[in-house]
Amino acid sequence: MKRVLSVALALAAFAVVACGGDDEPTNGGQPGVPANLVVVSGNGQKVATSSETVSPLAVKVTDGGGSGVRNIEVTWEVTSGGGSVSAAASVTDTYGNAEVYLTSGSDEGENTVTATVEGLTGSPATFTANGIAPASISIQAGNDQMGRTNNPLAEPLEVKVLGTDNLPLPGAVIGWDASQGGGGAMVPAESQTDNLGVASSVLALGNFPVGYTIVATVKTSTSLTTSFNAQATPPQTVEVTIQNNTFIAPGGGDDVTILLGDAVRWLNRDAGVHTATSTSEPEDGLSFDSGDIVQNGTFTFTATVRGRWVYHCLYHQQTMTGAQIFVE
Repeated sequence: MKRVLSVALALAAFAVVACGGDDEPTNGGQPGVPANLVVVSGNGQKVATSSETVSPLAVKVTDGGGSGVRNIEVTWEVTSGGGSVSAAASVTDTYGNAEVYLTSGSDEGENTVTATVEGLTGSPATFTANGIAPASISIQAGNDQMGRTNNPLAEPLEVKVLGTDNLPLPGAVIGWDASQGGGGAMVPAESQTDNLGVASSVLALGNFPVGYTIVATVKTSTSLTTSFNAQATPPQTVEVTIQNNTFIAPGGGDDVTILLGDAVRWLNRDAGVHTATSTSEPEDGLSFDSGDIVQNGTFTFTATVRGRWVYHCLYHQQTMTGAQIFVE
């Protein structure tokens, strides 16, 4: 038994020496000493002309074993296309990564960027990005919504931008203008199209119950615009009657659907005492508990987030349970 164990230990030791250990470099370099410059991501992107790439141009500095080396300065340079980079130099992070964003030139065509660390294998690393001019903008989603004053609309407004190649165009900056309305605001006021050519923003309605016209414009091609309509209406209060030990919503049943900004008011018509007490609420939603609602007494709840609340009466949990409020 001892002989078998000794042979096993010897073989294990030989294996460690033969492999060089987990920390040893695989190509003869020294651990922690910069040896290679490798492209990580961001090469070959398509981007709107005069606009920033959606994804960064990223490289990694590694030692001979492939481990990242930090605090190494990488120099970036645009070599064709007339664009610019977000920084002339960047320093590698803990994992050896460094990155910049390219703003493409004003003309269509290929933009070329190099990343350089003198003396490293793979340096300079070259990136290309194809600049395409915006050709059209159209509504993707979110038109003709209604919401309550002083609340955001339920869905974002979305546009889609196509390039001169008639394909979705990433990187185009969209300006959103809600000034033709009741004092609302677009959040954010500018957004960038993603890799599907889609950009979005949310309309926060103002104080007044009026109609809105929201204009979305391609910032580098101001002739490319499209318009959305929206309507702001005053908040409403929906009454739930408590009668015969039952929650009775308008139209029957005990479920209520309201818009964000609306309120629910319970009116107790029974001689006995009831409560309206939430048993669950959506993320970031506040629970509610009316306390005792005596005969002809009321309790009002106004939701501050969209989602679903479930509630019951504390005194009649077997029969007055599972009622719901849906906030849209």
